[in-house]
Parts: sequence; C-alpha cells; structure tokens
Amino acid sequence: MEAMKNFGLATVMGFSAILALASCGGSSDGGSCGNTSPCGGDIVGTWTIQSSCVAGATMDGGCPGATIDSTNIKVTGTAVYRSDLTYSVTGVLNGSISTTLPPSCLVGQGQTFTCAQLQDLLTAQGESGLTFTCSGTSSCTCVETLTAVTTNETGTYTTTAGGLLTQTPSDGSDPDENDFCVKGNTLTLSAHGDATMMRGLRATITLTKN
Repeated sequence: MEAMKNFGLATVMGFSAILALASCGGSSDGGSCGNTSPCGGDIVGTWTIQSSCVAGATMDGGCPGATIDSTNIKVTGTAVYRSDLTYSVTGVLNGSISTTLPPSCLVGQGQTFTCAQLQDLLTAQGESGLTFTCSGTSSCTCVETLTAVTTNETGTYTTTAGGLLTQTPSDGSDPDENDFCVKGNTLTLSAHGDATMMRGLRATITLTKN
C-alpha cells in the first residue's frame, strides 16, 4: 500500500538517483500479483501484514530498456486505521531487487560509468540495511539487498463504500489511492489503477486484524 511508500527503497531505490544521470524513462519486470477486488468495509483497527506479493517496480526518470525484478521483496509490519481518520504504518522490507541497465543507462553528464563505479555510487548512500552488488561489462546488473529496512508513516485517510482508500501522509507528499476489501478479519490492499506503492513497487498486501 502506498502508505508504505517510504519503506526504505531509497531506492527504487538508490538506483533512481543514479539513473537521473541518464535523464530517460524506465520499465518493469518480475511477474504479477492478483489485484484486490475492492469491496469496502470497516477498516478501523490494528492490522498485521500476513503476506505480500510484489509484482514489479518502475523507475521515474529511469532509462528505456532498464528492467527491475522486485519479486524477492517481502513486506512485514502493522497498519493502524483509527476512527478519527488518522493512520500510522510501521513497515519492514527484506529481500532483494535486481536491476539490469543497458549501456545507454550508464552514460550521463559526459561520463560513462562502469559497474564498479555504479556500485560505489550506490554504496556511498550509506543507508542502514542496504547493500549493493553490481556486475557486468557493457550492460550492468545491480542487486540491492534489503535487511530489515524499517520506516514509519502517519497521516489522514478517507474511504468510500466501493472500496477506495485515499491516504494523505503527514510529511506533505501527495495523497495515494489504494483499492481495499475487508472480509471478516482480513484486509487486502493494492494500488488503485496504474498507481504504484512503496516508491514504485506494485504489490498486493494481505493483513489480519489484531
């Protein structure tokens, strides 16, 4: 869910900062998840993430021909939706994201970057819980490993009877829309329409009520 967009993917991730050098658009890869069929319901309560399916990722300002496989990412944590229409989310990401960049993505600001230089640039970000390994010759494949990358978000929310959840983070970032469905003690969430969640990830998240 987009409330988890700050899940440490600094990322899609460290790569987005590097790909800005190339000033071009990105692509995605890595399978698909069954999207939530919105049905609405009472979302108020404390929810624990039981399972997640991360289908892929996109890179704004990336490069044509670049691909990302984020299917190895797993999401855990909790979400609290209160009756006063405020929410808070604590999320943890573990797993890896693999990005393959064609030669055209490794040129920027008059310089051609090697895989070793790209790895150094990504590693220099120094974010706790993130490690990078890049390899290749003309093209370059970088694997970002996330180990217990944890973030928190708070804000306000609204819902519709049809199952659209709109969340407005307190940090001033744009509101996010998600399809949701509550059945018994189970809440399912996925990004609405063509939107993404977690800074470029497309995912479906299943939670249970505490």
